[in-house]
Amino acid sequence: MNREFYWEYMKECDNLINRFLKETKSINSKAFKVAGADIEKAVANFLWQNLFHSKNKESYSNKRIEGKAFNHFIEEIWNTSLHPLLPSLDNITESKIINSEDNNYQEVLNLDAILFYCKNNRQLEYYLPILNKIEERVVILTLEELNESLLIKHNIEIIKFGVISKPIFIEQKYLEEKFPFLFSLTDILFLLIKTITPKKIIILEGCHYETEIISSISKVYSIKTICIQQGWPSLMHTRFINMTYDYFLTWGKEFNKLWGKYNSFPIFIETGYLYEVNKRDKKEKKSITFFFQAPLFTISNIAFQEMIEFAFFCAEQFPYRKILIREHPEYRFTSKIMKRILKQNNIKLVTDNKIHEVFSQTEIGVSFFSSTLMEGIVHNIIPFVFNPTSNPKYYPDIDKERLGLEVKTFAEAKEKILHLLNTELLKQNFKKNISKNKKIYFECVELETANKILQIIKL
Repeated sequence: MNREFYWEYMKECDNLINRFLKETKSINSKAFKVAGADIEKAVANFLWQNLFHSKNKESYSNKRIEGKAFNHFIEEIWNTSLHPLLPSLDNITESKIINSEDNNYQEVLNLDAILFYCKNNRQLEYYLPILNKIEERVVILTLEELNESLLIKHNIEIIKFGVISKPIFIEQKYLEEKFPFLFSLTDILFLLIKTITPKKIIILEGCHYETEIISSISKVYSIKTICIQQGWPSLMHTRFINMTYDYFLTWGKEFNKLWGKYNSFPIFIETGYLYEVNKRDKKEKKSITFFFQAPLFTISNIAFQEMIEFAFFCAEQFPYRKILIREHPEYRFTSKIMKRILKQNNIKLVTDNKIHEVFSQTEIGVSFFSSTLMEGIVHNIIPFVFNPTSNPKYYPDIDKERLGLEVKTFAEAKEKILHLLNTELLKQNFKKNISKNKKIYFECVELETANKILQIIKL
């Protein structure tokens, strides 16, 4: 029996959200319409984030472990978290523009620019190969403080905006009452996009409610949206399904297929991998690297601790190999774990190292469901999926594709890693398959990718 039911709860969240959207529209067909834009998909992503990252996840899992009836609990979540958000029959009003002229952003009016939405500095760094080559005027919209020193060109302007509670551009009573933050965000983004009137809008990842709001507004003004792949979710759910962008630029053809199974609207175009890739990997490419994820998504604290123990097991079994550990940037180790790491001579923390430098030293990459496992393929790294969770297999199935290994238990992990590292022929077979199939996952890399993306932006 699984020790947690996070994956099952994820699917229940998908079902609850679909139920909510259907019932809302049956009461008020215009509930998600805002001044000509339809933000239904943004609402879905917003709800999923709130539902999954709530205490309900743990409560649901515990009740399932105890063998209690969970249908009752699902109805309880519906009644407490979603039913109160349904529109009332007396609140069916049309949305309207309340201020189309006077605003605080007149200085950027009609810039004839390319608009980039940037969520954080990590995204800004990913954009850099494009931003460093683009000749057109660029405006970067952000809610966060960005490191402007990274930008080397003068044709780029950063506009940091905030969300305020009082409507400044549009009215929509239902959303304002039931989804005040989402409405306020839509309100200010409507104003900014109308004011800037960009030629195109570029965003990353595609799973965030902010970018879905931007996509819906762009359609009102006939502006094309281009989403660029930054990672790979491996576990599909509401936020990655039915995306509304016009174009989705992927790492390679195989990702077109994978995304296309769940998304019918965007046109998928393989443009390559934008991150840096070392052309000459270090001769000592013998490290086993653990790419940790935070136990906040579908990973339990038990699974997280087992991954820690697996790293120490590898360090003890292979004392002449470097064991590299990369923490999740938003979830650092406790002092207790750090003390254990410092006592182990062949374990090295590489959290703050550039990712391509870490890849250049790595022979085998270990993680739960991180996209770094797929990214490692472009660096000829053998992926090792450690999956002691209720989640299904890593996608794509690296076992079936003979690219690497996936294990479900700590005991199996120890057995398989020993066999892999003591069987040179097995390693070489994986590496041959990786080299042979790399092109279908990664069309090209670095500057060639940046040039392909720029060509599409210009068209």
